[in-house]
Amino acid sequence: MTSFTLVIDFVKIGLGIGYSTKEFIEESLAKKDVYILDVSPKILSRKVGIAYSKKNLPSFCTRKLIDIILKK
Repeated sequence: MTSFTLVIDFVKIGLGIGYSTKEFIEESLAKKDVYILDVSPKILSRKVGIAYSKKNLPSFCTRKLIDIILKK
């Protein structure tokens, strides 16, 4: 079980509010198990950095993950 899943489970049973990316809760939103709470001020967007060693080439899987991250 991932931490995002656990947070959503806690929210569903009324143990408080939680924070998650929208993609992880789309099914719960569609079922109306949870809803989005509009907060102010808005949470600032974040940037993601990628770091890897120049001495060791990234594996196939690592290269694919980097490709996915850079496409967004």
